Amino acid sequence: LHLSLGDIEAASEPIEGLQSGGQDFIRHSLKSLYDVTNPTGNPVEIKRYTLAMISQRQALNHLASVSNLEVHNATFCTEVDGFGVVSKFPQYAFKADQELLLYCELDSFVSTQVDGKGYETQLQGSYEIVDANGRRVADQLLPLDSHLCRNQRRDYFIAYRIYMPPKIEPGKYQLKLTVEDLKGRKFGQSNLDFQIQ
Repeated sequence: LHLSLGDIEAASEPIEGLQSGGQDFIRHSLKSLYDVTNPTGNPVEIKRYTLAMISQRQALNHLASVSNLEVHNATFCTEVDGFGVVSKFPQYAFKADQELLLYCELDSFVSTQVDGKGYETQLQGSYEIVDANGRRVADQLLPLDSHLCRNQRRDYFIAYRIYMPPKIEPGKYQLKLTVEDLKGRKFGQSNLDFQIQ
């Protein structure tokens, strides 16, 4: 109601019970709507949308900080050329001790600002392999993935070099990947089914 009356200050008053990340999401979302609808705002329409996009991106960053870490598009591959550009194995059928790449994409990760240096992310991966009966046959802590970027990242992928266990019987298995966001104090998971020949 306050926003429709053009009072962005009153519309942005804190909402009781919401943590700070949620408050900031609401505040920037309302600012984005205000940037577009303000009758006394910039007379050039495309500039209003540009301002709204800036506010909306800030809103999404705050929403990411209070959301679960999402692990998408996990895959076994032979080569990774960039975000979403991978050479997948045609079949997930491997041999004991075989080397391969484990690729995944991440959403809702947290980047913290480091004074004068940019934005830092820290993601710690691990996996376990279970057999068809759910029994764990292997587990592995993966290298810490830590990056400092001048600008806040909008996409993120990790490619881990892994090996199938050297002593594993033929059969069906599942790799359970867990990625922990150390900055955001949260984690996400993804599962991949495969076979050992």
